[in-house]
Amino acid sequence: MPLISDEFDTLTKDQQYILSVLYKDYLECVKLGSVKLTCNNFGSAKDIHTKYFQKLHFEDVKYDLNKLKNY
Repeated sequence: MPLISDEFDTLTKDQQYILSVLYKDYLECVKLGSVKLTCNNFGSAKDIHTKYFQKLHFEDVKYDLNKLKNY
């Protein structure tokens, strides 16, 4: 059974970055006392792009989110 860190290493740098940013936000939300299910709802690809990754091209973010979703 592969370790999570091994699977993380198979992601592209952009995918690792996106996942890390979203996970950091998730952890902060949980730490503030919110329900995990609520913290796990980041919205659409457009919402995520607008809130976290405006400096990146939307299509690139959308592509990487789809890859992560199917991982």
